[in-house]
Amino acid sequence: MAHLVRLGRITVAIILTAAPVTGAISAERNMEKPAFASCTACHDLHGDTDKPGPDLRHLDGRQAGSLAGYRFSSAMRHSGITWNRKTLTDFLTDPQSLVPGNKMPFSGVSSEQERREIVEYLIGGGQ
Repeated sequence: MAHLVRLGRITVAIILTAAPVTGAISAERNMEKPAFASCTACHDLHGDTDKPGPDLRHLDGRQAGSLAGYRFSSAMRHSGITWNRKTLTDFLTDPQSLVPGNKMPFSGVSSEQERREIVEYLIGGGQ
């Protein structure tokens, strides 16, 4: 789609390529909204210290319970888990089963598709 803009004696054609940009933004929002939206009540990716859960930035390869500035449960600190696709998927499936005694009041994500989207968002470079 082109628009003509008159600048004094010069007419300039501005070609708008919003469709690909809009598509990319929509895809990002779709990844965040249905899957990660339920996580944002307690977690974020921006260092918001007002959230009850830890920041989930740079999760891949991080030792569970090791993020400075957050008070993890003893169970999480001593879990021996290193976050990756598999451990995050297992945790999202049943947090209390993987880390009994963790303080996250969450029973898990029952939808395999939603778990996959959250893992891809957090571990797959969606941040």
